[in-house]
Amino acid sequence: SLHADGNVYAYDASRDASVDPYFPPLKGDLSVPSVTPARKEERANPFARWHLSASALTCAAFSADGTLAAVTGADGLCRVLNV
Repeated sequence: SLHADGNVYAYDASRDASVDPYFPPLKGDLSVPSVTPARKEERANPFARWHLSASALTCAAFSADGTLAAVTGADGLCRVLNV
């Protein structure tokens, strides 16, 4: 799911949504992309946070085979991710 704080949270349908993940606060330059796994149990959902921008993320689309995602932000950039 896309968020106005520049984060994308990755979910897995086979994981337990009732397990609360913990993500540490972001530090340093918020314009630098980063990936952070959940710090609690392996079955937590969401299981990862992708910080992609210091501005809001506005749209996402996946390739037909599900291996790539394109994410756009309010900063005007389009990021292509190998998921």
